[in-house]
Amino acid sequence: MFKELNFIMNKFCCPPVSPIVLDPIVSVQDFYHPQLVPVIQPIEIVQKHHCVPVYQKCFTYNTTEVGPEFGPGPGLVGPRAGISKSKSRGAKNRKKK
Repeated sequence: MFKELNFIMNKFCCPPVSPIVLDPIVSVQDFYHPQLVPVIQPIEIVQKHHCVPVYQKCFTYNTTEVGPEFGPGPGLVGPRAGISKSKSRGAKNRKKK
């Protein structure tokens, strides 16, 4: 291209000129590279214990024996009237399923 320009200029008898040199245009290309940085995050584990009420049923019952061999039932008069046996059944005496 530069030779073509000189040829055209010389054809019309123009004197040769020196080229004009401009300051360079700076083009910056950024490159990024990963740099590993250790980050330490302490974790504190707190184990909390709580009491939770859980109902455990306990049953009580009374047994009254009534019959001719024991005499009259409760509230009646007799030698063995109103003989009553009371029992309590808790967790220890309960039958397992």
